[in-house]
Amino acid sequence: MAMEAEIDRIILNFREMTNISQNIASKASQLNSNDLRYEIDNFRISRSLIDEDIHLIQKQLKNTNVSQKQLDELSKHMEVHSITDSLIGNILKPESNLENNKLIISLKDINSFIDILLPKTWNFNIDIVVLDEINAQHFIQALLKRGQKRIIIENDSFNVMNNNVIYSDKKSCMDAILEFGAPIPKRVSFFGLLFSDQVSDSHLDFCDDFKEIIKQLKVDDNTAKKFYPIWTHNIIENLPYIALAHDAWSLNNKFLNRKVIIVSPGPSLEINILDLQKREDCILIATAQALPALSQHGIAPNYVFIMDPQDFSVVIENVDLTKIDLICPEYISHQFISAGFNDIYLTISDKNILKFDKYLGRKSFNFSGVSSVSVGAVKLAIQLGATRIAVIGQDLSFNDKQYFGDSSWFEKDSHDKKLDYELPGYFGNTVRTNYVYYVFAKQFSNLAEEFSDRISFYNCTEGGAHIDGFARKTLTDFIDLKSRNTSKTSHPEVQKPQDLVVILKKLVENHLVKIKAFIDDLKECEKLYQGGKANRSKMNKLELKIFKSCFEIDFLSGALYTVIMKFGEVCLLGYSNKLVVLHKYSCLKSMQTLSLEVYRKLETVQSKLE
Repeated sequence: MAMEAEIDRIILNFREMTNISQNIASKASQLNSNDLRYEIDNFRISRSLIDEDIHLIQKQLKNTNVSQKQLDELSKHMEVHSITDSLIGNILKPESNLENNKLIISLKDINSFIDILLPKTWNFNIDIVVLDEINAQHFIQALLKRGQKRIIIENDSFNVMNNNVIYSDKKSCMDAILEFGAPIPKRVSFFGLLFSDQVSDSHLDFCDDFKEIIKQLKVDDNTAKKFYPIWTHNIIENLPYIALAHDAWSLNNKFLNRKVIIVSPGPSLEINILDLQKREDCILIATAQALPALSQHGIAPNYVFIMDPQDFSVVIENVDLTKIDLICPEYISHQFISAGFNDIYLTISDKNILKFDKYLGRKSFNFSGVSSVSVGAVKLAIQLGATRIAVIGQDLSFNDKQYFGDSSWFEKDSHDKKLDYELPGYFGNTVRTNYVYYVFAKQFSNLAEEFSDRISFYNCTEGGAHIDGFARKTLTDFIDLKSRNTSKTSHPEVQKPQDLVVILKKLVENHLVKIKAFIDDLKECEKLYQGGKANRSKMNKLELKIFKSCFEIDFLSGALYTVIMKFGEVCLLGYSNKLVVLHKYSCLKSMQTLSLEVYRKLETVQSKLE
């Protein structure tokens, strides 16, 4: 039912988009150039609003979730849009003629030039125009007059001219983009590249870097959209366990100057897994995926480390956890953190919705640049003071088997199996791998290079890929190495659990009050929209309050991330057309549903903290 309602919402948006298209078609021959340009720019903005709807519909078509009636209506709307595209293309086409066998392009003014340079899908409020300093003077005033809010001009230094124009050098591109704030741009237009014969090499490099940064920001944004809601809801459910867990920093007196073995489930683990039974003074950290293989061989690691927020607690079924400690961030799956480990140590993350550093006085761990739990485990051991770190089962390549041990669950692993990359092999050969494992290998090497002055790194996988900076050594030889400090350490001192319980109870109580007020604001805003004659000033103030509150109230910023970004985008458009209002109304309804879900979960957790 939820998907049917979503498709009906999209069709409603498409109907309004069709009205906008038909309006342009009917007036095209009657309007003067400035009025027609205004209508086309409105069309550009409107198209930007339904971009995501089009992608969603395409996905649902593949899944055959669209009825024939819905499909017929969607086809009709897409046909109208296609006709309008063609019409606008002809309107914006510059006059041209041949003189002495040379094509001469005639442009009436700078605006007609901008008409051609801007794509047909464009949001003047959030998308970015990039100019080189030579040509900026020709475009900047016309762009601002058209309503372009974000312009970046290449310069030899970083300088914020005003809210709309920023000068930036190559190294400050990210700062320039972030200066504009949320939401991130979805499109970038590089005007200077049209003059490739006049543009300097430095501007070409500037644009290349800019494209890479935008690409990374989009990846980060997609990650946030995918995981922020999961992180948030996991944290809420985990609050009773967070209240009783220890701070992982308290483990530093156990790890200081010690040898650490990090176990991954690569097929080469079969070679030396039994050697772990005599690991002597080594600390054994297993990734969660390696637990089935270790359990089958009667090996209990000292710690299991996990970073993934998704639920794959299936890997701990039939595993005796009573003698194993769990090290994890606060956002992991509730099914995993509540599985019955001997003890729990939290590595407070930089994703913590609760702001633990503020409320609980805890310092976060640095896992920046980490894409793999195994790389994360190495970085964990580094931060806790280990001086010799070995990895095993870290093949980073593929053979007939991807994992060692019970593979019934791992067969569903989503890693890209397209083997487009090569790495040096452990034994001097070459092995085939995919992009994901190629990145992991690079991250391992970067850590080895960064900390080589105080830590020795070893690859004891005895197969798979070679890792730069990790010395090749058999696992038995690594175990025989002497620790730089073998003295016994005391059990770490930890904050009294009851102290955290009291703090978290108060925190939950405060947030229940704030979220209730937030929901009331949403309902009030929805009523004003339904009335259709709301005071614009009052609406603007309430919209701004809602947008700010979502980031000021912990839990909501994650749970509502996607919808609040969309709400912020459409709020910037004011009340320019009915399609904008439809999007605002849809966002308000979604925010109500999601924030009410958070409220109810917090109520449940509150009773558990009593």
